[in-house]
Amino acid sequence: MQTLLISFPDGTGCGKSKLQLTRTGCSADAKLHDIRVQEEIYNTEHSIIYRAIETTPKRSVALKFARTPTALVDLCSEEKVYTHKLFDLQGTVVPHCFGFYEELSGGETVGCLVLEDRGEPVPERLEVPPIDVS
Repeated sequence: MQTLLISFPDGTGCGKSKLQLTRTGCSADAKLHDIRVQEEIYNTEHSIIYRAIETTPKRSVALKFARTPTALVDLCSEEKVYTHKLFDLQGTVVPHCFGFYEELSGGETVGCLVLEDRGEPVPERLEVPPIDVS
C-alpha cells in the first residue's frame, strides 16, 4: 500500500505537525511523495481544504480532509466519482485525482482526498444532485 507523509506548519493537521496516511481508494496511477501544507483555503463543519506542495516532483495539490464521519463517507464517494464517472475528464475539465488516503489517529479515522490544485476554490457551496457511483 502506498503511504503519504503530510507536513503541517505549526502542528495544524489534526493537532499534529505530520500525518502519515495510507491509500485506501481505487485510483491507481498517481504516485505521491512527501507533501508540505502551505495554506488553508476552505474551512467548514464538513471539511477543510489545504493548498500544498509535493516536494519531489514539485507540484501543487489540494488536500481535502473530512471533519465528520459523514464527510469521510462523502470524500470516499467523491473519489469514486473522479475515478469512474469523471476519469476521462481528469486534468482537463476537472482536477486530477491522486487518491483517497486515511489513517487512524487519536481513536478517529482521518480521511483525505488529494486533488490537483486548479487555483482558487469555488466561493460558495454548489448543490449537486445525487450521482450513482456504482
